Amino acid sequence: MDKYLAGWHNENEQWRKARKKEWKLVEPVVDCYSPRDKEERAKLKDFFLTGNLDFNNYNGFRIEFLKEDDQEVKSNFDCALDGIHGRVFLLMLFSPIQTEEMYRYIIEQVKKRKDEIWQIELQQARECYLECAGRYHSPFTPRIKDELPLAGREKLLFKFLHGEALENDIQFELSKDKKRYVQNIANDFLVNSFDLLISPYPSPKHYYNGYSSYLRSIASYIRTADVIEIHNPDLALTASIYCFRDVLENKEQYLPIKIKVAEDFTEFVETIEDYLPERVTTIFAKAHKEWDSGQGKEEWQKLKQLVWADWSSQKWVNKRDFDKFGKPKNGDLQ
Repeated sequence: MDKYLAGWHNENEQWRKARKKEWKLVEPVVDCYSPRDKEERAKLKDFFLTGNLDFNNYNGFRIEFLKEDDQEVKSNFDCALDGIHGRVFLLMLFSPIQTEEMYRYIIEQVKKRKDEIWQIELQQARECYLECAGRYHSPFTPRIKDELPLAGREKLLFKFLHGEALENDIQFELSKDKKRYVQNIANDFLVNSFDLLISPYPSPKHYYNGYSSYLRSIASYIRTADVIEIHNPDLALTASIYCFRDVLENKEQYLPIKIKVAEDFTEFVETIEDYLPERVTTIFAKAHKEWDSGQGKEEWQKLKQLVWADWSSQKWVNKRDFDKFGKPKNGDLQ
C-alpha cells in the first residue's frame, strides 16, 4: 500500500474516534482559505476520516477511471484529492502521520508529475498556508473562534512550505511575480499586526500558532525583492508606530500577547528597513520623532477613539463593556 495512505487505520475503533475529534480542528482550516460547496466539503471530510480515494477528487471519478483517463495520474497517491485547489497543502494538513519524513514523501510523490504541474500545486500550497495563517488576525474573526489556526501543524507546514527545505523550489520564476508576492504579504503583515494589537479580545493561540509562523514567512521572503512598496496610507503607518510605542511604554496596561506583537513588529520593521522605499522610512522616522516630542502621544489619543469606533461596529463586541478608547471598564488589561 502507498506509504501516505497507510496512515489510516480504519479497523481501529479508538483511532477512528480520535480522528473524528481531530476533524473539528482541521475543518475550520479547510474552510478558511477557499469557499467549498457542500459536496466538496463532504468529500474532503470523508477522505480525512477514512482515506477513501473513490470520489474524493473534484470531479468525483473513481480510481480506475482517473488512472485510465489522466496520463499524469499513475498511482493511488496521485488520485488523492486530484484536481482540488490547494491539494499539496491539504495532503500535508490531512496526513495522519505528521512527521518530516511524511511531508518529504508527499513532496517527492507530487514532484514526479511534470514540472509545471508541480510548480502550480506548490504555489497553491504556499498561498493557502499564508492565507490560513494571516486570516486568523482579521477583525472579522470572532473571538469565540479559538481553534488552532493551522490545527497544530504550523511548524511542519512552515518548514516545508516556507522554510529552508524547499527554498529553491518555492522561488517564483519571474522577478515581478516574486516582488508582488513579497509586497502583498508585507502589506498584510502591517495591517494584521495593527488589527491584532487593537483587538479587544486577542487570543494567545492566534499568535503562537499562526501569527509567529506568518511573521517568519514574510521575513524569509522580504529579502528576495529589491524594494518593498507599502500601499498603506501615510496616516495608517503613523498610527501603527503610535500604537506600538504606546503598548511598549505602558506594558502594565496591556495583555502579554499585545506586548509580544508590538515587540515583534518593532523588530520586523528594523529588519526590513533597508528594503523599504524612502517614503516609508521617512514616515516611520517622523512618527517616532513626534512621539518622542509628545505631539504623537496627543495625536494617538484622538486616533485611538477612531480605531475603537471602527472596532466597536463589530456585532460581537459589546460596546457597553468598554470606554471610548476601547479600554475595559471592569479594570481588565487592554
